[in-house]
Amino acid sequence: MKLFELLNNPLPWTETDVSDDYVEYMFSVEDLGMYMVSFSDVGADDGTWELSFALYDNDQGRAQNTIVGTGGKELQVFATVKDILQDFMQSHSSGVEYIEFSSKEPSRTKLYRRLARMIGHAEETYHNEGNFTQFRVKV
Repeated sequence: MKLFELLNNPLPWTETDVSDDYVEYMFSVEDLGMYMVSFSDVGADDGTWELSFALYDNDQGRAQNTIVGTGGKELQVFATVKDILQDFMQSHSSGVEYIEFSSKEPSRTKLYRRLARMIGHAEETYHNEGNFTQFRVKV
């Protein structure tokens, strides 16, 4: 199966929380657990929302700061996040001008760069302090 086909095969997901400044989705990955994908209004006047996603820790009732994926599961996660992002941009587009997300790991940065290109025109900034790359995508 080609990468393009894998990225067009998302897992089932559910929108679990919606407010004026926050939208949350959840999905399950076999043998890994639940993932949470969230969009938060950063409070800027330019319509910027932050995207984050991570494995959900049921014991602590919150998402971990790590993303786990092995044996092709990372592609399932990425395809599902991409699908959720597209839904968010269609369903909650009022007032959303930019979506931001960031990465520290080089392999994840490469993957995020691809995601940014899929959804729109992206500005990419490397931050020496904190050692991370930030993506800002015009929707």
